[in-house]
Amino acid sequence: MASKDDFETPEGDFVSPSQIEVWLLCQRKWAFRYIAGIDAPSHPSAQKGTAVHTVLEQWLAYGTVIDLDATVEIDGKPFKPGPIAAAMIKHLPHPGTCGTERHIFVRTPVAHYQGHIDWDVLKLEIPKIGDHKTTSNFKWAKTAEDLKKDPQANIYAAATMAETGADAVDLQWTYGRTVGKPVTKVVHLRLYRAEVERNFDELDETSAEILAAKAAGLPPLEHDFNANACEAYGGCFHRDTCNLSPTERLMAIMAKQTLAEKMAARKAALAAGQPGGSAAPPPVGGAGINAPEGPETAKPETEAEKLVAATKPQTLAEKMAAKAAATEVATTPPAAAATKKRGRPPGKSKAANADATPAAATVAPIVGHGTRTKGATPPAGGEESPVQIVDLKSFALFIDCLPVKGGLFIQASEVCEPARVEVAATHNVGDYRLIDFGKAGAYLRAALDRRLTAEPITGIGIVLDTRTDLGKDTLETFSKHAGLIVRAF
Repeated sequence: MASKDDFETPEGDFVSPSQIEVWLLCQRKWAFRYIAGIDAPSHPSAQKGTAVHTVLEQWLAYGTVIDLDATVEIDGKPFKPGPIAAAMIKHLPHPGTCGTERHIFVRTPVAHYQGHIDWDVLKLEIPKIGDHKTTSNFKWAKTAEDLKKDPQANIYAAATMAETGADAVDLQWTYGRTVGKPVTKVVHLRLYRAEVERNFDELDETSAEILAAKAAGLPPLEHDFNANACEAYGGCFHRDTCNLSPTERLMAIMAKQTLAEKMAARKAALAAGQPGGSAAPPPVGGAGINAPEGPETAKPETEAEKLVAATKPQTLAEKMAAKAAATEVATTPPAAAATKKRGRPPGKSKAANADATPAAATVAPIVGHGTRTKGATPPAGGEESPVQIVDLKSFALFIDCLPVKGGLFIQASEVCEPARVEVAATHNVGDYRLIDFGKAGAYLRAALDRRLTAEPITGIGIVLDTRTDLGKDTLETFSKHAGLIVRAF
């Protein structure tokens, strides 16, 4: 890395940390902005950050007194950046003792990089650079471990090392919380030259991809997408024009299936084994769907195909099928698992064999230990005897406990995910818990109640952990819809 003309100017535009982060998040989102030139409007959370940043910049550069009562309108509501900035300044240099808003450049044989450092103190044995950050919740704040590989941190460190000749740089990311009482969090990290140079190898690879994509100029919809990014940072502005099918969009969150369809798929997966634990042989020629008409056998997989299959993300139904298969193998007695001989069992006539109806596949019942509080009469063994779920018309709710054996159960968090996404999107927040204090749980319960009413869940167990915020917020709703409730002793 260098700050002067040590290398020929590479072709292509400058690459910024924000551009790299968007590319790594979703290449299609990157293309909407950097190929099609469609800039998304600033999200309210970003507007709050800008307002706080402006106050801090004026204070560091000129010592401008912070007005605690000044307001700006964001998303139709008044916002006071002053108290947040005032809480942050105790972690910052004194006014006039540091550089502010310095435009920096880094050049490698592959790309030009640029950025703006919020503040720096270069005349130290180990130079120090800082960045102002705001967040609604500190759980979104980057850790020191995150910063080690962070594009912005490494580009800023590289520029500072190139300018000062230092072999190490101290970084300080100062976070101010924008929701509730103004509080702060500071993240410190020291980066060394060897680390930065290693990280730039990866940055250069990413930048080469970015510059090549920009030179190719393909329209946004021809770029790869990341469905996980659709709801990130309050929701992508380009969702409506991105042209993702529902399956593509929801696969990364849960799956396209409704909960009822997922449960049916899981029951089918658990019931797929033949009596004795042996699975039915596959149809000749491969899968039953779109199977070849002739008796040809499936071609063996190439190594590349095996690698793709091994790394392909599984749907929830596929994960449950794999879990069921592993359970079947682990619990099947050796005698039952032995390969059956061909022919009819002794004493069975040919006619009787022909008229016999295949045994219906069954799903193993869930059995759990706990205290019944709803929906079942205790067996003779007493109130704390095992609870067996058979032909339950709704679901069994396991509160702070797990089924001790048996087939089909699901975590409450998985059932809640569509409701969580719905509530967060409706209120334009990244997580339902960021809604105004005291209202988040009510909104989630209402959304979950609607979904459980529209798509009843039957014949399975749902495991709920009330130690979590989600468990506390949804206990009432799950209890309302459960046919059987089992609590920890």
